[in-house]
Amino acid sequence: MRNQKKVIFVPGFSGVDGDGWPEWLRGEFIKCGFDFSILPMPDIMYPEVHQWVDFLKAQKIKVNKNTYFIGHSLGCITIARFLATLPGKTSAGGCVFVAGFDSLPKIPLLVGFCSLPLDFSTVKKHMREAMVILSDNDPLIPNKDTLDFASKVGAGVIVEHNKGHFKADIKELPSVLNTILEMDQMRQEMVEIKRLRKA
Repeated sequence: MRNQKKVIFVPGFSGVDGDGWPEWLRGEFIKCGFDFSILPMPDIMYPEVHQWVDFLKAQKIKVNKNTYFIGHSLGCITIARFLATLPGKTSAGGCVFVAGFDSLPKIPLLVGFCSLPLDFSTVKKHMREAMVILSDNDPLIPNKDTLDFASKVGAGVIVEHNKGHFKADIKELPSVLNTILEMDQMRQEMVEIKRLRKA
């Protein structure tokens, strides 16, 4: 379908663990009429920033108002870097960043994702809405780092309780689903308001 709404999920380091919340999201979004894809990122145990961003480019994703991105952990900064490469006025409908960060991580292997220059003002131009979701007991990414990332991408913040780093033990994550559905509903309402003004 030409104008079908789609959600692109970009997992983090080590990929998607089993049958957790990303698979739950797949089922829920399909029920709502969205196409849902979990990208099989290359070399998930040895990720490299250029390779990951180039992989997103290679998917030939037609980014527009009906396109939504969800990132988890390392997937968040990957999405941001991908958005920064988009041409002109191309803009995604919205992004939800779960446990995102852009500060230098403790894992040396991931340093490249955060150390290379990134113009966040450009990132913001290529998404209409953004939300960051963090857990108050994330053992891997300090809340201050995720909040700093939220500030840079101009995102609102939702704080989940006791969700850790949102791994496979989290089977459902309604805040992600509801945020994108709300983003989509808001866009539809704005379209209708513009239509009525022209009538």
